[in-house]
Amino acid sequence: MRYIKYILILIVLISGCAYYNTFFNAKKYFTQAQDRDLLEGNRPSPQAVQDYNRVIQRCTIVINEYPNSKYVDDALLLMGRSLYYKQTHYKQALERFNELIQHFPDSPLVPEALLYISKTYYAMNRRPEAFSTIREFLVKDEYRKFHPKAHYIIAEYYMDEENYILADDHLETIINRFPRSEVYEDAFMTRGEMLHEQEKYEESKQVFTSLIKARIPRESKLDARYYIAYNDFLLENYQPALEVIEELEKDENRNARIPHVRLLQARILSALGNYQEAEDLFNSIIVANRRTRISAEAYYRLAEMYFLGTHQYDEAIEHYGKVSSESSRSEYVEKAVTRSSIVSQIIQYHQPATDLEPEELVQQHFKLAEYYIEALAMPDSALAVYDNIIDQKDRFTQMLDSMQVELDILNALSEPDSTALETISSLESSISNFQNSIEKFESFFIPQSIFSKIWVYSKILSQSETADSLYQELKSQYPDNKFTHAAHSLLKGETVEFITESYKADRKDYEQAIGMVSANIDEAINKLEQIANNEQHHYREKAMYSLGYLYHFTLSDSETAKTYLDNLLNLETGYTEYINKFYDGTTFLSIDTLPSLMKPDTEEKEVEGKELIEDKQLDETFDEIDFDEEW
Repeated sequence: MRYIKYILILIVLISGCAYYNTFFNAKKYFTQAQDRDLLEGNRPSPQAVQDYNRVIQRCTIVINEYPNSKYVDDALLLMGRSLYYKQTHYKQALERFNELIQHFPDSPLVPEALLYISKTYYAMNRRPEAFSTIREFLVKDEYRKFHPKAHYIIAEYYMDEENYILADDHLETIINRFPRSEVYEDAFMTRGEMLHEQEKYEESKQVFTSLIKARIPRESKLDARYYIAYNDFLLENYQPALEVIEELEKDENRNARIPHVRLLQARILSALGNYQEAEDLFNSIIVANRRTRISAEAYYRLAEMYFLGTHQYDEAIEHYGKVSSESSRSEYVEKAVTRSSIVSQIIQYHQPATDLEPEELVQQHFKLAEYYIEALAMPDSALAVYDNIIDQKDRFTQMLDSMQVELDILNALSEPDSTALETISSLESSISNFQNSIEKFESFFIPQSIFSKIWVYSKILSQSETADSLYQELKSQYPDNKFTHAAHSLLKGETVEFITESYKADRKDYEQAIGMVSANIDEAINKLEQIANNEQHHYREKAMYSLGYLYHFTLSDSETAKTYLDNLLNLETGYTEYINKFYDGTTFLSIDTLPSLMKPDTEEKEVEGKELIEDKQLDETFDEIDFDEEW
């Protein structure tokens, strides 16, 4: 009897050990998965997914084979968390969390399950349910112990939605009301990082300085020191930043963090003008971290030093090109391509190709100025480029005069040989091109450059007096130029249109004519004919098309319609493609739908209707077509 009793005890112990070991292994695999680095987009790695699957398998065994064990609620929570972190089975994760709450309402794991339900809703983009779940959680006093964690989760939601004010409120709540909570350190760190991301570097620095004084692990203090140096660097406090980062490099012993510390140190050295030291450090980082995102960033930062620091443009282009080969997934790949294009443009600016046409050269200069403004945030450099464009006219005029002198000498030859004749022909062609370019400088390039300077002084540099002075200069030299009128609208805070006053008046004429189609088509036709007969009118071709359209589709007068349509076809305008949809130059085609009246460079859209269309619809259709010049 005693022997049987021992056997039963042994069976119970073995059974208990079995489900305990199964659950223990599940927890081990979960911890292992959590410790693995995330991929781009914060996705779990394949190895982490494999670990989560092992967790799920072992939790399933505990739940199904040992339903009466004390670890079933733990297994449900752990399985739900694993499904959640896999990021592919949110519905099943919700089911596990709800099963825990339903079957084990008194379990101490219920609060954590509720928090994960909210997080799962948010991951499923069911945000109202996510917010309502966690707000209900925060008003329940029985969950007070978990309120700090709930505040942290809702802060993460707000940060994701870029509502930083509300996110900061919840983080401050944790810091001020729950200093002993397990998320206190995370809240402090996250708040500092959030301020850093918002470019509030001084405030971020203060947060991390306070964090160092708190009772936190050594690793967190090292991270805080890194951000203090980083914030000082971005505040251009380079020497203090260098002092902090050099001390940090001596203390940092985490292999994953050392390259980041050294990379920031190299950037600070570069900013201080210690280019050789910075270059050596960048290269040592690259060698020690081959084919990683760290080495890709190091190449990018080194290229930036060559570009903006030492002005070694060829070296910059070479190193920008190595970013993608180090890591195709690096966030700096696209930036490197853009920067390389900018550097190439700068090289072309300082060393223009000799065979480049004047207008092409100017267009490249405008492009470079845009790069300086949009990509480099260097408005002063853009202004210098605009001034250079304005000065180009005088240089082209001098070149034109030189070519004209040379041509006059050659034309004075009594018997020019074949070489002289070829030179004469080439000079005549070049002179013609330069004359056209100089004319375009007067009507387009110089006014555009002055307008661009007005925009920079007004919108970027906030120097209204300088902007107004330039406008007066523009108005004096080019009173009826479209850029002058655009500058006037810009400074008045009105919608900017690059058209002249006469163009605006002509547009108004046409719009008034089309506006009469519904109420008085005869008057509309009369006004459109006046526009069509005026060769100087900007909307002449548009009026001719409108008349042909109205006469054929609305008034059934195909003969009169042909007159206007034939004239347009002879002019070879942008309307040809649209006219040919219902008229081939001789006869009108049978069609089931009215032809499109959209711009030639947009997708075709047909207006439904087999015969006539309502007058109101016709008005709307005419509003769609617009062959105004872009500038």
